Amino acid sequence: MTIPFWLLGLVSLALGLLFTFIVPPGRRAHLAFLDELAVFLLFVFASFSLWPNPQGWNWLWPGVLAGIIALIIIEFRRFTRYFQNLTYRMRHPYYWYGRLHARRRRRR
Repeated sequence: MTIPFWLLGLVSLALGLLFTFIVPPGRRAHLAFLDELAVFLLFVFASFSLWPNPQGWNWLWPGVLAGIIALIIIEFRRFTRYFQNLTYRMRHPYYWYGRLHARRRRRR
């Protein structure tokens, strides 16, 4: 008994949508790129397996487009979650022209 190929496409599409819209995005770490790559590849594989006749390369563009849109949505969700209400805290003019790091230099 084998798993139908279209069922694998539906599962990969469901996982891609799950990771895009429901699973909370993690912080911007080193592994965030791998997560985004996995989501992108899920959408490309779903496009390949659900395309009616994947003889040529026509199946590639819908998968790539859906993957890029999913990555933009994930990055927007990450931005709204972790970078909300952040302000530049050096408000005094003393810090505006690079004098913050001047005290770290050694004087001779």
